[in-house]
Amino acid sequence: MNYEVRIQKNKDFQILENNMPIVKGSKPKWYSSEIVFFLNNRTFQIKKKSFWKSVHEITASGKKVGGMITQETYNVWNLYNIETNAIKQAIYDDTFSPGDGVRLSDSGTACFTIIQGTTILSTSGIPTITIVCPNEDTTEEVTTEEITTCKSITLFRASTAEAVCCNDISVETFYI
Repeated sequence: MNYEVRIQKNKDFQILENNMPIVKGSKPKWYSSEIVFFLNNRTFQIKKKSFWKSVHEITASGKKVGGMITQETYNVWNLYNIETNAIKQAIYDDTFSPGDGVRLSDSGTACFTIIQGTTILSTSGIPTITIVCPNEDTTEEVTTEEITTCKSITLFRASTAEAVCCNDISVETFYI
């Protein structure tokens, strides 16, 4: 059996089996994640349930018949060393998350910050995360002389445009 996908006008598509259409479908809008297709004299729709999640609902003739969840999996973390500007990778470990400071099996006491997860073809030779970096308190004493040379700025923030109209804003003063 020979299958082929034919896309027309970036919206309509067909799945062909031996050059005969077995599925015809379309995207109602070019930017939409929704897909409508016809199979065995029934209309199916695949529509995203939530803007923020990769969860889709499948309906046939208006009734739910299934769903899909797209989940990304990684096999390595991308890491950054702020002292040397070095970028490295380490075997993915789900007990850590982006922003964590860690040490690697091949880097001694150097600390790396996890940037994001990614997937690569081979993890051969990639180091593992051995330990979380100690949280060093680097707070320095600020003198009165330094305070007088700082400039104060006031920042205003609102979560929505409506919050601005209703005076539901937060105000914080910072020194630079």
